[in-house]
Amino acid sequence: MAGFKESAGIRPITAVIAKETMACLICSIIDGRIPVKIIYEDSDTVAFLDAHPAAPGHTMLVPRVHAARV
Repeated sequence: MAGFKESAGIRPITAVIAKETMACLICSIIDGRIPVKIIYEDSDTVAFLDAHPAAPGHTMLVPRVHAARV
């Protein structure tokens, strides 16, 4: 991308999409490759405790299918 400065901490969208496709953190959690404390799960969603909570009990509720944006 002409004139793009990656050192500014901003990456082009193509780099973001490529990274999401290769390694999605949420998909790794859903697949069981990253251990978490699951609070609730059903056929569509999984709720688990955040590894670095903003407050006690901070829970992430995510869909079981990959989504680039929620």
